[in-house]
Amino acid sequence: MQKQAYSIYQHTFFHDISCKGVGIHSGKEVLLTLKPAPSDHGIVFKRTDLKGQPEIPATYEYVIPTRLCTRVGLTPKVSVSTIEHLMAALAAFEIDNVLIEINGPEVPIMDGSSGPFVALFQCAGKIEQEKKRLYIRIKEPLVLEANGKKIALLPKNELSIYFQALSENADVLLNNQFYKYNHSWSSFKQEVGAARTVAFYDEISQLQANGLGLGGSLDNTVVLKEGKVLNSEGLRYDNEFARHKALDALGDLYLLGHPILGEFSSIGGGHSLNAKIVQEIMNTPKSFEIETLSNLAPTHKPILWKEAPCLIYTTNSPLRTSASASA
Repeated sequence: MQKQAYSIYQHTFFHDISCKGVGIHSGKEVLLTLKPAPSDHGIVFKRTDLKGQPEIPATYEYVIPTRLCTRVGLTPKVSVSTIEHLMAALAAFEIDNVLIEINGPEVPIMDGSSGPFVALFQCAGKIEQEKKRLYIRIKEPLVLEANGKKIALLPKNELSIYFQALSENADVLLNNQFYKYNHSWSSFKQEVGAARTVAFYDEISQLQANGLGLGGSLDNTVVLKEGKVLNSEGLRYDNEFARHKALDALGDLYLLGHPILGEFSSIGGGHSLNAKIVQEIMNTPKSFEIETLSNLAPTHKPILWKEAPCLIYTTNSPLRTSASASA
């Protein structure tokens, strides 16, 4: 196990960081502020725009089924959606404890990837805390299948994610894509973090009629039409869709409340199937164990971590070409 990829101790941010952008489905501008939190606090959203400023833990118990994204909430009205890109970046940066203040119902989409959050996190830095980090280690295989799609979790002493695209649209660009991600902060930054969400041009009107994709644009979504990419700059990776789905899976798995050690494989899966296997893990106690890492140092002092330069991202406005997203 690579020490640089898996920490022994919990972490939080060194100082506050904020960003502003639109929600891809709501189309509304949102301010997001991430604040350091004490050990064992966990990742918690705080809806500052609602009466009493309710707090919502970002764990599987609070997942609310929805279309095209991941959503957590106390109730459907007291919830936060499209959290997966932020959660993936938090998982990669190994942030265990943070209070996320948000003045709307949806995390800003930024450029459709985790890249802007990566830049923000590097600006804030992180601090190691006194409590040891707990990991969920998969002990027995778990497999779920639905509508020709499949997800499997196998025992492994590190995290890897394999995704093979399986598009219902039979789009050649998507169905030829696959990607395997071996978890580490450097791998996430270089290989996964910048991969954007994808939408089909032919589905945009219908989704917007249902109140979805109202904040989409070519600035935050890769739009496909008849096997072609409509974005003028093209793709960031040849297999950008598969990489983005690996990103989504990393964020969804972090809703377990602890980082996971195992081999995750998905053929055509998405947020719905990800949520089901997370629930299946917790419903099958014999399939996992929760423990600290065994290779602990005999002595240890908290350290500060910073990385320069400091970059601040916001999304472009006003919005342009509308698009929906399978974020």
